[in-house]
Amino acid sequence: MFKGDSFDFDYHYMWAHIFDPGYFNISRVLYEDIKNLKNIGLNGYISCQLQRAFIPTGLGMHVMSKTLWDDTVGFEEIVDEYFSGAFGEAGDKCSLYLQRLSQMFYPTFINDKIEDIDEKESERFSAIIKYIDEFRPFIEKNLNTGVLCYDLSFKYLKYHAQIASLFAEILRARAEKDTDKVHQVWANLRSMLEKEEDSIQSGIDVFQYIETMNALFD
Repeated sequence: MFKGDSFDFDYHYMWAHIFDPGYFNISRVLYEDIKNLKNIGLNGYISCQLQRAFIPTGLGMHVMSKTLWDDTVGFEEIVDEYFSGAFGEAGDKCSLYLQRLSQMFYPTFINDKIEDIDEKESERFSAIIKYIDEFRPFIEKNLNTGVLCYDLSFKYLKYHAQIASLFAEILRARAEKDTDKVHQVWANLRSMLEKEEDSIQSGIDVFQYIETMNALFD
């Protein structure tokens, strides 16, 4: 109703990215939302979010800044630019890996609430764990390229592989109605994050990640 200057104050990277381990689904939603701001009479966007949202990548932050600056740029163009800059010649392979990871996890959550998943879903989460394991050698091979940016990107990807794999294991146990294992694996993931916090704190808000997941699994 208001016809004056106005903007969207929104929360794309407050919680939703935690439930999208590849960051592709939430990045595309963010891209489409920013592109459509003008269609609903809004002139800008303020993101209420976690500052540290860079594990596995900073794709969402790049999408946000790039699209706010020029909303005519295509999503795929932004993705290509980001992954080339972050991973060099390995960018395409890393992009496909994370894009597929987002596809494999989806749809597990709606509005930050876990869907009812049954035993049939167990196979999906087993496939995710296998997929991550198959990509780990490529990550290991690229940890020491000699280029600081690439090395940091692959370092984050290495930690992310541990996080995403344990996350999938928790969901597999949830699908199999094994409550004890859910709690056990979640405790393992939480312990790993706390142990490695000094190494990963610039890329992930460990406190908020644990608080968010505690609401589902503790």
